[in-house]
Amino acid sequence: MTPAKLLAELERRGVRLVADGDRLRFHPRSAVGAGLLEQIWECKPALLAELARRADLQWLWELTPADLPEPPWQLHPGQKVIGNPIFLESLKRDALLGPESPRWRWGALQDDIERVRSAMRKRGTD
Repeated sequence: MTPAKLLAELERRGVRLVADGDRLRFHPRSAVGAGLLEQIWECKPALLAELARRADLQWLWELTPADLPEPPWQLHPGQKVIGNPIFLESLKRDALLGPESPRWRWGALQDDIERVRSAMRKRGTD
């Protein structure tokens, strides 16, 4: 199981997983069976990296559509999006998926995140 899918499964079970240095801590333990625990330990380095990546994007989760400059934004090359709500919802979803997102594979996810970050800096909100 990939780190993003494993984190999604933990979230589905109501488990909070956090990085504590080079350790992983989770609660409640009762929601994590032996099979899932084994997967956590097998994926530990990748989970730590994914949690760090998500922590670096904390500012993104706090954005609302009203925070963004006016569109147009692109979901992928050639497709314009009308309105900030659709773009931001898609950006957050793809940021959670990380390397599993098609936009990541195209290189568009990193570009879009940087464009939003740059726009927020210009507005003085990042």
